[in-house]
Amino acid sequence: MRLSLLLLIVLGVWPSRSMADAGSHSIDAALEHCLGTADGSTTYGALACIDTAQTAWDRELNRVYGELRKVLSEASRLKLRDAQRQWIAFRDAEIEAIGARYGELDGTMYLVMRADAVMGLTRDRARQLDASLLAGQ
Repeated sequence: MRLSLLLLIVLGVWPSRSMADAGSHSIDAALEHCLGTADGSTTYGALACIDTAQTAWDRELNRVYGELRKVLSEASRLKLRDAQRQWIAFRDAEIEAIGARYGELDGTMYLVMRADAVMGLTRDRARQLDASLLAGQ
């Protein structure tokens, strides 16, 4: 089985993809396209695709966070700031746990699965904040 097909199968059912059911985002579409290319069919290529998506999700998270702050009252802004700081601490701890979990497994596919799980943390938070932003409009 080609690595790209295996990657699409694994990434298609991986838990961090659960929020994709709420609607596809252009970042997810670009990731899937990248993974479907010849370059994306290698471990190195898949990691590069996921890294690009991770960077895009991080920018999206910061954009949505900034937009949400603009529409909130001062009290709500402070609560959001505190929640975001706690989420960052959670994210960092979760990344360590993900690294430990996948670091114990043999095989390069686990590098890709680890990268996808890490990216999913940022993607899911961006979507959570975006849902809050949309709810207030």
